[in-house]
Amino acid sequence: MATKNETQLDYFMDVVLRNYCRASEENDLLYEEMVDLKECLTALYQENADLRFKLKEAGVEVPPTNFVSAEELAELEGLEV
Repeated sequence: MATKNETQLDYFMDVVLRNYCRASEENDLLYEEMVDLKECLTALYQENADLRFKLKEAGVEVPPTNFVSAEELAELEGLEV
């Protein structure tokens, strides 16, 4: 027959395991969302570069893009998928 302490320990371990599994699932979802976000940002930057190239080819003066600072761009390039 299980003692009260063993029953409490089993319950505690069950709670810890459930919380770990829940956090792991949430982390997986967040990671997938980050990967999707990086893909969207990559597409956005590529489209921006393509448009700027086409405008320059057409003789339109294009000012430097400033919606992303050099520091932020370096940080984004450092992200790994």
